[in-house]
Amino acid sequence: MDALASWRGYWMVEGAPAIFLNCDLFILPSSRAEAGFLTSEEKDWCKPNSNASGARSRSKTDRTLQALTIFRVWHAGSSCLRRTGGVYMLSVLDAQLISRLAGISNTVVGLL
Repeated sequence: MDALASWRGYWMVEGAPAIFLNCDLFILPSSRAEAGFLTSEEKDWCKPNSNASGARSRSKTDRTLQALTIFRVWHAGSSCLRRTGGVYMLSVLDAQLISRLAGISNTVVGLL
């Protein structure tokens, strides 16, 4: 049971920064107009830029959805996925492959 308790403590320590850093959702203002740390001049400067960025984000979303209909995009994504999967599989199985091919134990391979 002590081992289980130590793992619980470990996961609590691992999760604490994520929970702490997620608190910014409650601290940060929801819009530029509500931001108390901006001066009125900076808020006015942000207004015209926010309209232009909103129009750009909509067109960017349309372009992203349009890109998903292109065969080359799917081909590039699938080849990247296959390559990543192959490298991952080799990294997991390389110790076993070396030990079987060389005829040495996994412990010796791990020490190499």
